[in-house]
Amino acid sequence: MTPDKIRQFLTVIINRRLFALDINNIIEILIPPKTTPIGDNLAEMGSTIFYKGVQIPLLPLERRLFKNPLYQSDDYRIVVIDINKRVVGFRVDSSEEILYINEKNIQSPG
Repeated sequence: MTPDKIRQFLTVIINRRLFALDINNIIEILIPPKTTPIGDNLAEMGSTIFYKGVQIPLLPLERRLFKNPLYQSDDYRIVVIDINKRVVGFRVDSSEEILYINEKNIQSPG
């Protein structure tokens, strides 16, 4: 009998809704640095930040998930994450806690 695999997720709040991020993809959680706007349409393009000397995109995830974000915290954080070997950041209103979930209890979307 093989032991159950436990996965860890960081829960975050975006627009007053709870989401979970696989902790293995998270590089760091930052207090917001100065951002550099890119493009004329900031709602779609987002901005960039300098992270450890490298400019990375700061994706407007709250705008992609919700057409009209209702709430944005002034005390937000930036989650720096590795997505398929690409480092990006996105804004979260807060980070909450780490969940430990048995892999057999996780369902694939769809």
